Amino acid sequence: MIVEFAHLGVLLGLVLAIVPWVRTGGGMNTFSSLTLIPPDRFSTTLSVAERTLASLAITALVIALAHPYRPTEASERVGQGAQIVVLLDRSRSMDQPFYTQRGNNVSALAQPRGVSKGEMARRLLSEFAAQRKADMFGMIIFSTNPIPVMPLTQKPALIQAAIEAGNTGRGLAETNVGGALERALRFFEGRPYTGSRVVMLISDGAANLKWETRERIEHLAKRHRIALYWLYMRTRNTPGIFDALPANQTDEMLPHRSLHRFFSEMRVPYRAYTAEDPQSLEQVIADVGQLQNLPIHYREIKPKKSLGHWFYLAATLCLVPLLGLRILEATSWTSARVKNN
Repeated sequence: MIVEFAHLGVLLGLVLAIVPWVRTGGGMNTFSSLTLIPPDRFSTTLSVAERTLASLAITALVIALAHPYRPTEASERVGQGAQIVVLLDRSRSMDQPFYTQRGNNVSALAQPRGVSKGEMARRLLSEFAAQRKADMFGMIIFSTNPIPVMPLTQKPALIQAAIEAGNTGRGLAETNVGGALERALRFFEGRPYTGSRVVMLISDGAANLKWETRERIEHLAKRHRIALYWLYMRTRNTPGIFDALPANQTDEMLPHRSLHRFFSEMRVPYRAYTAEDPQSLEQVIADVGQLQNLPIHYREIKPKKSLGHWFYLAATLCLVPLLGLRILEATSWTSARVKNN
């Protein structure tokens, strides 16, 4: 393990470790003749131990004051699974109540009244991530602009914390699905292809894309070999993405239907689901599980870690017995004690 110091100059104080060997630190007793003092090997041993402990305590304190730390380290890791970038809609429409056409069914999605689509989306995403522990997850939230929340990682606690962070504040009015999709697809730029890649869009899809944006999205998805999954959060009183439309309506008249049609016509793998019951989530998990699970090579960054507390602890462990030896130290000799010895 490599150890570095924040204040190298403080280490010059290590020369103080020789002080206990040149000074006793105690008083002197006067006797008429040295022959009156009997030899005491036990006391001599304790004296050497006392000086040794004092030197070690000084050394540990000086090192601690120099602020030792383990520098940032990058290590290569190999996992197995898919690389999934989650694109979570945080627009104002996601603050509306969650709607399920099968509201009479008793299921995991049968939530109390007042649960928003955004809250339900986070619950579904949290459950999905918990069941896909071998995958790497990255996350972007978006409304007007995409906001990267988390890079690709396999750490479950970090993934769940990022999902919960999507609950901050209220959404904005605009839903810029096109810009968010571009940002999510660029997550894989400069990365070697080592496993299945998925962009998972969780949104109510209330957006129309310009043809220039559509071309860029399709180009990026093909270049990086990315599959697109859409978990559609249905809006009340609107046709679903799979429902038959009335004769007087077309897909182009409904933004979410138009978006679904565009995704379907892209020459990349695409799956769409409607969040209406537990089977929807189970189907997403099953489909992701069928992807090719190639080894995923990635770098894990270990942050800088302070080591000073260990040296403070070592100094304390040296000073405690020193205090005991100080209490046992004889400050004077009486004639009775000399006679007994």
